[in-house]
Amino acid sequence: MSKETDGIWVPFRDGVFLCKEVKLFEEVRNLFQRSGQPLPPDKENYLHQAFTNHKPSGLPAGYEVLNFGKNKTVVFRKVDGAVNVTHLCAGFTKVRAALSAFLRSHPQVRVVEQIRGNTRAQGTYIALADIDIICDRFKFENPKDQILSMIHATPSGEPLSDLCEATAKNDYGVGNCTPPNATATASGSERV
Repeated sequence: MSKETDGIWVPFRDGVFLCKEVKLFEEVRNLFQRSGQPLPPDKENYLHQAFTNHKPSGLPAGYEVLNFGKNKTVVFRKVDGAVNVTHLCAGFTKVRAALSAFLRSHPQVRVVEQIRGNTRAQGTYIALADIDIICDRFKFENPKDQILSMIHATPSGEPLSDLCEATAKNDYGVGNCTPPNATATASGSERV
C-alpha cells in the first residue's frame, strides 16, 4: 500500500479482492478491465477466506449481523429477531429524528430494547413483527425474511421446524411463521 497525493493505492490484485469483499466490484468492474491485467481467480481471494468465519467485534453474545441489500447491515438478536432499527436509518439524520418521533407516537410498534454506549450493537431494537410498519413508513429495504431464515436455520443451514413452532408462540413477534401441519395464523394466535 502506498499513499499518494490523491489517495491511498493498493496493488491491483488486492484492490480486486477488496472490492469483491465489500460488494463494490460490479460498480468498478470497468475500471479493472481497462487495466489490461487479468482478474485474479475468486478462489485465491484471501480476504474472503479470512472473513468466512469472522464474527464482528463489539457484538454481545446472541447478536448477529445481517448484510443485505446494497451495502446495508443491520444487527438483530438471534433468539427473537429483535431488529436494531437505528441501523436501518444509518446515514439519514432527518429520518433518524423522524423515526424517534414516530416510535413515540405509535406505541403499537414495540421497542424491546435500547443499547447505549460505544458498541456495535448500540441502538433501538423493535420486535421483528413490527419491522414491516417501519420499513413501509420510511421506505427502507425490509430485511425481515432474511432475518427469519437466519433465526430458523440450524448451523448446517437446514430449517429447524421445532424453532418455528416455538417462536410462533413467543412474545417478540417472530410468530408469523407457520409450524408444519398447522393452520396458518397472522401472529401465532389469531386465525386468518
